[in-house]
Amino acid sequence: MPHMKSVLRLQDIKEIDWPLLVLMLCIVGIGLAALYSASFGRLPELPLRQCIWVLTGIFLFMLSHKIGYRRYINAAYFLYALGILLLLIVLVTGSRKFGAQRWLYVGPLSFQPSELMKLCYLLALARVFSHFEPRELTALDIGFVVCLTLLPMALILVEPDLGTSLIFLPLFLGIFYVWGVNLRFLSGCALLGLAAAPVMWFNLKEYQRSRLLAFFDPNADPLGAGYTMIQSKIAIGSGGLFGKGWLSGTQNILNFLPERHSDFIFSVIGEEFGFLGSLVTMTLFFLLTSRILVTTLAKRDREARMVGAGVFLLFLVQSFINLGMSMGIMPVVGLPLPLMSYGGSHLLVNMVCLGLVSSFRKTV
Repeated sequence: MPHMKSVLRLQDIKEIDWPLLVLMLCIVGIGLAALYSASFGRLPELPLRQCIWVLTGIFLFMLSHKIGYRRYINAAYFLYALGILLLLIVLVTGSRKFGAQRWLYVGPLSFQPSELMKLCYLLALARVFSHFEPRELTALDIGFVVCLTLLPMALILVEPDLGTSLIFLPLFLGIFYVWGVNLRFLSGCALLGLAAAPVMWFNLKEYQRSRLLAFFDPNADPLGAGYTMIQSKIAIGSGGLFGKGWLSGTQNILNFLPERHSDFIFSVIGEEFGFLGSLVTMTLFFLLTSRILVTTLAKRDREARMVGAGVFLLFLVQSFINLGMSMGIMPVVGLPLPLMSYGGSHLLVNMVCLGLVSSFRKTV
């Protein structure tokens, strides 16, 4: 029996998607170096905390690979209900920071239920669609799926967290597409979303509207809503080809760049490692998302494909928006850079997602 257990463990190790794991660790490593610089002399405890979360995340990656995506999908409805419950709890008893109520505390630890909800949502969609063929879908079924999407979006928007709330839309459309719905239906959903934009605009907080307007003209409010975007572009532009060197970025060290340990960590990379460092970082994200896509397409099981599509879109959209925010080509909506930005909630959820993709390679 001990011999059999060791064989099973060896088999699990062999079936790990090693290219996926190596890419993940490379991105995490660059993120830790940038985080150390971003917090140097100011918040020295942040890199240590992040290292603890990284080690925990690697364990969860391995555990998710071991458990397999099918067991997660079987528990999808329970996980979705748990996620909604936590979102309701955070609105009642959650901790408020920077004008937003997004965090729950369990002793000394805090986490964001909205990050967990992204994983719970894509698992729930995969479970729902596993019961239907596209041609069997009724208007009632569509209404159920729309409610499944709008409920977490609304709860997260109330916190408020515009960026995370909007992430559910590409997940919804992408998983629908992989399931087999025709493009005409998806186009109609996109048009309905655009038609609802004015309603959403008037329900945004004042600072959220200011951030969106600052995207078109940051210099209209250079010391207010446009400040972070201006400083981020200065940091990246001043890095030149090779950068100013690790721990030598002036925008970073002299505290001109806000949120450089979280949403704008890529600005630190651009300033200190230059164009080449930025290119390496973006290439790693491209290779990671490509690997997720290749692994997903190699799987014939529909549920696995929908989960893989959700994870692919989660990484693609979040990294694209965050990098665009840092370079001034996307509005500032407060989305972290996957695997790099400081914070345990999104890091652990991202690693669990990658562990699920790795489990696609398991033989049973």
